[in-house]
Amino acid sequence: MSFYFQVQPQGMGTAQVECLSSYLHRLAHAHGASYHQFMEHLRHWRLSTLGRPLSRHDSIRYNGYSREVAPLIETLQAGTGLANLAGCTLIALRDVCAGNAVGALKGTRAWCTACYRQAERHSDVVYDRLYWQIQGISRCAIHSLELSQRCGACGAAQRNNSGKTALSLCERCGESLAVDFGRFAPVIKHDAVGPQAEALLAYTSSSPSSRFRLAQLGEFTNTLLTLYPRRVLVEHFGELFHKRYYTLRLQLGTLLDLAAKLNTSIVDILTDGSRAASQMAIPFDLPARRDSVLRPRSDKEKRKRALELLEEATTRGPPYPTLASIIALADIGRWSAFYRRKDAFAAYGALRREHAASVRKMLARRIIRLAKTSSAVRALPTDKARHKWLAEKTGASICVVRKVMCAERRRNLHRPDATKV
Repeated sequence: MSFYFQVQPQGMGTAQVECLSSYLHRLAHAHGASYHQFMEHLRHWRLSTLGRPLSRHDSIRYNGYSREVAPLIETLQAGTGLANLAGCTLIALRDVCAGNAVGALKGTRAWCTACYRQAERHSDVVYDRLYWQIQGISRCAIHSLELSQRCGACGAAQRNNSGKTALSLCERCGESLAVDFGRFAPVIKHDAVGPQAEALLAYTSSSPSSRFRLAQLGEFTNTLLTLYPRRVLVEHFGELFHKRYYTLRLQLGTLLDLAAKLNTSIVDILTDGSRAASQMAIPFDLPARRDSVLRPRSDKEKRKRALELLEEATTRGPPYPTLASIIALADIGRWSAFYRRKDAFAAYGALRREHAASVRKMLARRIIRLAKTSSAVRALPTDKARHKWLAEKTGASICVVRKVMCAERRRNLHRPDATKV
C-alpha cells in the first residue's frame, strides 16, 4: 500500500485545524477508495509493515483522545511521512479529561454552510474543522452562524465515518450540505467557550507533540485553595474543589466553561496551573453554582430534546431520519432514550417501517411493470443482463431487482396464464 504524500491536513497551527476524520475521508478519496475500504487496507498495511494490529475503525472516535487514536495516528504518520497529524485530534488531553473522550465530541458531524460555500466558490479544499466537532460549540468562529448537524434537504445526520460521498454532500440523499434549503441559520453573537476552544486548538495544532498533565490542573486547584476559602469555591465552581484524595478528571466542556468563567486561558491552566491561579482574580459577584453554566445538562433535558426531534421528524414527513441519528443529535444514551420514552420511540419506529415497506412495494411494482412492458428487457440474452438493465432504469440495486424478479417468477409458476417475465 502506498500513500499520496501531497494530501496535507488543512489549517495546521491554527484554531481552524482539520479534524482527523475529515483528513481520512480526503485521503481515501485520493486513493480512489471508499472510506471503509481505505480503513481496512490501513489495518492490513499496519499489521504487515509495523507488525502490530489496528482496532476496527468503527470503534475509534477519530477526533478524540481514546486509546485507539494513538495507534491510528502512528500508522498514518508512518505511511504519509507527516509528523503533525496528532494536532488534528484532542489527544493532548488524554491524561487530563474524562476517559474515552466522554463529553468531548459531538455524536455526529457538524459544519458551517457558509464555510462550505466559500470553499466551493474559491475552489478551495472542503474540510471539517476540529473546532466544529467539540461539544458545546454551536457557532462558526468566522461567520458566527449556527453550525448544522443535519442535511437541509432530508434531515439526516451525517456520520464521521461515512465515505460514500464527498464531505460537502449528504451521505443519504446526495444534496449539497452548503445549501440551507430554506432553513435560516441564525447568527449567534455570544459564545462563552468558543474563544477558549480556539486557544486550545491553536496551541495543540502548532505543537502536535504536546501532552497536558493532570498534575497541572491539580496545582491550579490547590493554589486557588490557598487563596480563597474552599466553601466559596465549591459554591461557585462545584465538584472540582470538593475535598478528595485525587485530582478529578473533568469533561472537556466543563473545563472550557471553567476557564471562561474564571476569565483565564485554558492553555495557561493546563501548562502552568500554579502561575495561572496566582495571577488572576475570581469575580465572586457571579451567580452561584446552581445558575452556573458549569451545571451539566441532565438526562431529562436530553430526553425532552429527543422527543422534540421525533416530533419534528414526524411532522416533516418522509424521508424519516434513523433513530440512531436522532439519539446522536440529542446526545443521549440509547438505553435512556428507549427505556424512558419507549412508547414514543416505538411509534416512530413503526412509522419508519411502514414507510420503508411502502417504498419497497412501490419499487417492486415499478420493476415488475417495466419487466413486463419493455421489449428491451426481453431482447437481452441472460437474466444477469436483464437485472442490470432494470437496476439502471429503476434506480434500485441489482440485489433488490434479483430478489423481486425471483419472487415474481415463483408466483408465475402457480399462474400458467400469467405473462412470462
